Amino acid sequence: YNKGNVLYDLGRYEEAIECYDRALAIDPKDAGAWYNKGNALIKLGKYREAIECFNRALSIKNDPKIRSAKENIERELKKKPRLRIKPLNTHFTLNLWSKAKMEIINEGDAIAKDVVFQFSEDVSVRNLPEVEVKPKGREVVEFYLKPNIPGEVPVEVEIRCKDHLDREHRF
Repeated sequence: YNKGNVLYDLGRYEEAIECYDRALAIDPKDAGAWYNKGNALIKLGKYREAIECFNRALSIKNDPKIRSAKENIERELKKKPRLRIKPLNTHFTLNLWSKAKMEIINEGDAIAKDVVFQFSEDVSVRNLPEVEVKPKGREVVEFYLKPNIPGEVPVEVEIRCKDHLDREHRF
């Protein structure tokens, strides 16, 4: 158990978890070991497993510190980005590269990072920058767009991104 704490402090979370597991094999009612294992799992991005550990700890000892840690993770898991785009120019000429601008709006409560745009085959796109949009934030991006078919071309865009917990979202 103590060795697990030292390994945790050194950032060696997998090894810390092994130590907590050994301590729990000896005493499965050690609320502190369950709590510490949960914290190590958080550092590894294993949030659901961390909540399970916090639940085990709470079933042994109703500790406000453990309850708070569990509630914080549950709150974080509920946060999500919610993206929409707003084209700032909409008229383009067939087979001619034109500068395009669009505003990406994040109406959600989590950051949108590693944002990827997938345009329909009716248009070609180049020089689309990487973008990250903060919660309740907006970013304007400039890129080049060329319609590949004549007439009015609806610019259809699928957006993918990751949130603060590296979960993928599609819009």
